[in-house]
Amino acid sequence: MSDDVVLSLHVPEPEWRPGDAPDFSHVKIPRAGSVRRPEID
Repeated sequence: MSDDVVLSLHVPEPEWRPGDAPDFSHVKIPRAGSVRRPEID
């Protein structure tokens, strides 16, 4: 190649590592039956 292109890759830091206790408190789970179900084809 005559034109050298600088390549880069960003890999974000994971919130939890293997062996850590994950925190799912930010996940909102609606009560059963409170969410409209899609139409049946």
